[in-house]
Amino acid sequence: MTDKELYVKFQNLFKYQEGKLIRKVDVKQTKKGDEAGTINGCGYKQVRVEGKIYLVHRIIWLLTYKHLPICIDHINHKQSDNRIENLRAATKSQNAHNRVINKNSTTGVKGVSFVKCRNKWRAQIKLNNIPINLGEFDDLNEAEKAVTDYRQKAHGEYAHNG
Repeated sequence: MTDKELYVKFQNLFKYQEGKLIRKVDVKQTKKGDEAGTINGCGYKQVRVEGKIYLVHRIIWLLTYKHLPICIDHINHKQSDNRIENLRAATKSQNAHNRVINKNSTTGVKGVSFVKCRNKWRAQIKLNNIPINLGEFDDLNEAEKAVTDYRQKAHGEYAHNG
């Protein structure tokens, strides 16, 4: 389905209001005027339309701008915050730059790992999916500064350090 066709479909079913998708028609247990969507396992709000699942932030973007980019980034990293001012178009690479730190991080610093055999902190960042080694450091704070500075320079407004 094209963006234009989706826009028409969603415009008949929903309206955007203060970060929420509001139903224009009654559907099963939900009534006209109710907020649409439930939170999925990844923390994003989603709705089911004609048996297909759609992410609410993508519908809100489409209703506002009448087209869909490849990715839509949540600026504040809260997947359920779908205020239009918290959403921005992004490439897959830009969206990846803005990710939060991995829950499995042992250092607590995005892009820094500890190399036991050298007793050093390794600073590494990805640019265009290519790992770039920024060096090994005696001090965790030095390694963190290296990745933070490089990330800001390389990723600009999409840089996210934690």
